[in-house]
Amino acid sequence: MSEINYQVLREAAESASKINWTGLEDDLNADGYMRTLTRYIQCHSPIITLSLLDERNALNERIAELEANLAAMTEDHQRAIESIKQADEAVKLAHEKFSALAAENAGLKAFKTAVYQQMGVGCDAPEFSITTGLSNLRRFADTLHAIEREFFTKELPDEEHEGETFNECPLSWGMSVEQYVSEFRKCLAEVRAQGLEMFAQKCNSKSEQSLASDIRDNWKLLGEHATDFAAELRKGE
Repeated sequence: MSEINYQVLREAAESASKINWTGLEDDLNADGYMRTLTRYIQCHSPIITLSLLDERNALNERIAELEANLAAMTEDHQRAIESIKQADEAVKLAHEKFSALAAENAGLKAFKTAVYQQMGVGCDAPEFSITTGLSNLRRFADTLHAIEREFFTKELPDEEHEGETFNECPLSWGMSVEQYVSEFRKCLAEVRAQGLEMFAQKCNSKSEQSLASDIRDNWKLLGEHATDFAAELRKGE
């Protein structure tokens, strides 16, 4: 492709464009006509025309290449935007999970502190002391529950379901310590009173079986004392 002098080509084209072509078709020797036309033809030779066409084709190819690059860059840009969106979503999700874990950890710490306070130890106490304390507490609770079930629980008829019974214990772990101790004392007194009443019944039975009046009277008197003592126990005296 020949090198094109664009400035010379522009000047020749401008000079040729100033010719009054009307009426000059039959007078090729008109003043300046042939000279200007010849100069224009010299500047705008077929080689120059081919060079311009080649240059236009090269420019079109370059434009097509740039457009392809732009399309690729646009696609890459779109993928980058999607990647950024995905990364942003991942960061948000990670932040939510971190916040949830932080809240859960704070809750666990608060629960641990509450357990340590309930156990009467400081938060710096080793964990095995807490597990041992909880094990002892569970064993104590099981033992106390067994005592309540064995000695203080009564089987009573169910008024709502005929022929059925239910277990009732006057002791409740919902009571305060003072209330529980007071109720426990009453339950112990009732157990002791029931034992004395059983003894009084035994004395009365012995009195009825005795042939000698003095022995019969002694058994009867002993039974009466036992009954009176049972009544005193129930009163808390």
